[in-house]
Amino acid sequence: MENLSIVLRFECSFNTFILKNFMQDIFGNHLPFEIIQIINAFYLGLHNYQVPICGHMRTMFISKNKLYIWGQNYDGQLGLGDNVERSVPNKVLLDAVRTVSSGQDHTMAITTDSELYVWGWNNKGQLGLGDKIDRNLPCKNSLQNVSEVVGGQFHTIALANNHTVWAWGQNKFGQLGLGHTFKRTLPMKVTIDHVIKIACGSSYTMALTSDSELYAWGSNGAGQLGLGHRTNRGSCQTTPQKINLDFVVSVSCGHNHTMALNKNGDLYAWGNNVRGILGLGNNYCRYNNLPQKINLENIVSVMCGSEHTMAITAAKELYAWGRNNFGQLGAKMTDDYSKQFQTSPAKIDLANVIKISCADSHVMATTTDGTIYGWGHNYCNILGMDNKELFCLDHPTKINLDIGQCSKFYNNSSRML
Repeated sequence: MENLSIVLRFECSFNTFILKNFMQDIFGNHLPFEIIQIINAFYLGLHNYQVPICGHMRTMFISKNKLYIWGQNYDGQLGLGDNVERSVPNKVLLDAVRTVSSGQDHTMAITTDSELYVWGWNNKGQLGLGDKIDRNLPCKNSLQNVSEVVGGQFHTIALANNHTVWAWGQNKFGQLGLGHTFKRTLPMKVTIDHVIKIACGSSYTMALTSDSELYAWGSNGAGQLGLGHRTNRGSCQTTPQKINLDFVVSVSCGHNHTMALNKNGDLYAWGNNVRGILGLGNNYCRYNNLPQKINLENIVSVMCGSEHTMAITAAKELYAWGRNNFGQLGAKMTDDYSKQFQTSPAKIDLANVIKISCADSHVMATTTDGTIYGWGHNYCNILGMDNKELFCLDHPTKINLDIGQCSKFYNNSSRML
């Protein structure tokens, strides 16, 4: 493995094909899955692929550290200075944006100097500004040195550069992990350290530590915490609890279901299984409170929507399962409500997928040639289609967002676009 560390120190101009051949010289034609993951990560870093970020009834996109956003805007969640929805990308007045994420109707962005900005609905203090007043323009949060931020329905979780976790907003189900159920309107430190990844469901939270241990807290009515039990509506888990699952490298949350990926490319699911959301081949077991292995191998990336899931394999194939009421699985829709779901992973007709993003009912994907595709719900043209009147799409369709041409985007405007 010493040769591996030498390879990883090469400049990013090093050709990925040469890297793969070099690895095969070391390990043979059947590369270990961990090496495939390293090659894929190197490939991503080399080409700097981008994918629009899906949020609840809105879409966000970062180009050259500038943030563009469009969709529903009832609570100022677009950050454009008003509450008027947009059907084409508008530039947010915020510079040097590194990442963007969202809760239900609030939005968060981290700048290149690790500062956190927030805007949108604030009825539960989910903006972390010390009050419950909505904002329709980006406001700086007091938390410093932020590396990641995620949002639930009404709560927000942030990860600092020193691997500490901070929480604020609604806490009715203990989703802040503070040992009580009182809401907080300012960032509060959670008693858990060495965290490298965070994720939020509707009213629960997941945290992955540097030793590949996964912790959960918050609402557990559907078994979404994966602790081997369910809690009734009036109870909850208010502090981080370790899940019995080893070697976790990634975690993603839907509304009330959870997916975790281990170092071997195995995918585990738990929580709400109505409409086959967990991908276990059935929907008769409505709730699963322990991790269950999905019959799909060599997964390198997983992303949950509210009630559906997407997974990318090492072969860059895309699989989907769960609810399909708006075509979010990339499969033909039906008017028969009983058939609007897929209980097992089904391959989507889209090759060479390298990145994926999904929210409630719409999906965005990027392929190895840099092409962006979208499908699912298209309320207010959140898919970015040329045909803005299209209500939904049940198959991957190329999106004409020219990331290199600012003329494709529109500056902030108070009029409806």
